[in-house]
Parts: sequence; C-alpha cells; structure tokens
Amino acid sequence: MAMLFHSALNEDLKLWVEGEESGDVGMARTGARRACSKLEALKREGAKLARLEAEGVEQVRAFAAQVAETLGEWQERGAPAVLDRLRAAKEGAGDEEGGAG
Repeated sequence: MAMLFHSALNEDLKLWVEGEESGDVGMARTGARRACSKLEALKREGAKLARLEAEGVEQVRAFAAQVAETLGEWQERGAPAVLDRLRAAKEGAGDEEGGAG
C-alpha cells in the first residue's frame, strides 16, 4: 500500500515539475493539487495510526496493571483468593449474558 501511495505521489510531483518546466500552468496546478490532496490523506492516516497506537499502549498498561494487581493478591492472600475472585468474575459475566438474552 505504501509503495502504491509513493508511486502515485511521485507521478503527481512529476506532473507538477513538468508543468512548471514547460510553462503549462494548468498541468502544474493539477499536479500540485493532486500531490497536496495525497499529502493531506497521508496526514489523516498518520493521525489515525497515532490514535490507534495510543489506544493500544493504554490497553497494554491497563492489562499490566491488572496482572500486577493479581500477582500482588496472589502473593498476599494466596492462590485460593485469586481463584475465588476469578470464579466470581466468571459467574458475574455468565449472569450478565443470561440476563441480556
């Protein structure tokens, strides 16, 4: 996908340059407009990727915090307390699924 974008942008830039060199203002303007629209699209996609990355990092941090909490509970109260909490969470999820249907 990136190679396709790169190729299309190169074509637009060539059109712009050739238009400028030959004095064809219309061709130069068309190339410039196309190149600018592609760069704007690239900017939007980059912003989307940055948001997705931030969301992913936040989810990883939340998961790491849950793991640390469970590990601490395991070390303080032992395996039975952790297993009881997991069973209760599983039963609670089962109750929610049964009540929604």
